[in-house]
Amino acid sequence: MSALDKQEGGGHYKELKIQPVEYIVANKLSFLEGNVVKYITRHKQKNGVEDIKKVIHYCELILQLEYGQSKLKFDDATLNKILDVIDSVRGTVHYSNSPHGNNEEIVNPFLDAVADEIHFLKGKE
Repeated sequence: MSALDKQEGGGHYKELKIQPVEYIVANKLSFLEGNVVKYITRHKQKNGVEDIKKVIHYCELILQLEYGQSKLKFDDATLNKILDVIDSVRGTVHYSNSPHGNNEEIVNPFLDAVADEIHFLKGKE
């Protein structure tokens, strides 16, 4: 039995087409980045708002520790550019080494969540 076929402490990753650990390792993400992926992936199945707050916290840590910023400060033009990038990336990312195949069903909801957060930051929701 593969370690990916079992899970300690629940089943919120086991049924996913691509487990967060597969994505994190394949893309050589840091500890902080990996936690963003982990918590955004599981929030609907496990801890809801608490996990979203953890995502925000890990993003704040990345901003502070890797970019020297303590708060996310983007003007509307920059946020619009980010939304344009999200639209251009949607449906183009593939994880070819995954036994689960194409990951559009995973990546697109993640991109949607990021876009929703940007709209929230812009005060449009």
